[in-house]
Amino acid sequence: MKSTWLTTTVIIAAAILVGSAIVFNPAGRAAYAHNFSGDESATFLSKIEGLKVETNLISKDVSNSTLVKWHLDKIGEFWSANDTKEVAERNQRVANDISTGLKNLLSQANMTNPDAKAVNQTASGLLDTYGEVVSVRIDAKQLQNATVNALALRGVLDETLEDYGIAAGASDEGSTGNNTTTSSSAAGNATESTTGPVKIVNMAAYQTSQGLAASAINMFGKLKTMSPGNDTSAVNNIEKGMADLQKAIADKAPVDNAKKIVDETIDSNLQTAFKLQVVPEFPMPVLLSMGAIAAVVAITRYAKRSRSK
Repeated sequence: MKSTWLTTTVIIAAAILVGSAIVFNPAGRAAYAHNFSGDESATFLSKIEGLKVETNLISKDVSNSTLVKWHLDKIGEFWSANDTKEVAERNQRVANDISTGLKNLLSQANMTNPDAKAVNQTASGLLDTYGEVVSVRIDAKQLQNATVNALALRGVLDETLEDYGIAAGASDEGSTGNNTTTSSSAAGNATESTTGPVKIVNMAAYQTSQGLAASAINMFGKLKTMSPGNDTSAVNNIEKGMADLQKAIADKAPVDNAKKIVDETIDSNLQTAFKLQVVPEFPMPVLLSMGAIAAVVAITRYAKRSRSK
């Protein structure tokens, strides 16, 4: 009897584990063509906005090697070999274009006496390529999805706060790409006045925060056209919050003030207007798998105790 019960329970636990994998990784997804989730698409859109800002700033700051180096490093944060690989899964030519364009920009901008005309030309070409990358990498349906665009906006706002914090003196060491955590840390660690203008200690980071704040406004201009239309108050509050954030950064307001605008005005109203849900710490498939594993461990221990009696 015990043996039958034990066998049945193990089978059920294994079924949960396998079932979770099937539900969250449907067989319809071809192994050679990665179908990206909404969250992945939102993160990708955020990174593209970052690339646009840094590319424009490199073109603008081409004669200042200190600023250019920081912007080039940020491009390295926003774009990796894995990103190129994901684009190549869908269009090898576009993947080659962005890879070659970024390499050329790095090489040209790092010269002792960079050719401003060549840098500007490469930057201009890259800005066009970014548009192609988005259309190749993200399905048209997701590009028109309000939730995806709202999450992408959130990502840009997180990066804005991170860089504004760094501009005010927070360390940018240990950045892992987790924008939400890093932005909170940067805002909290900035050495600043709590009543007057902050002292900008990293001009390149300050430029990036300004550029991203402007990008966020443009992104919301598109996003608000996707609003269900039944919560104009929240949409208006977000719009005001965006303008307030841009002004706070321009005025060098305390970093906590900028963070408060994002947390209490923009983010809360984004949740209301676009019905965003708080993402659990562990995704559902992970939770299901953990439960199944825990069940197997418990059953194994029980079996050992039973045999020892």
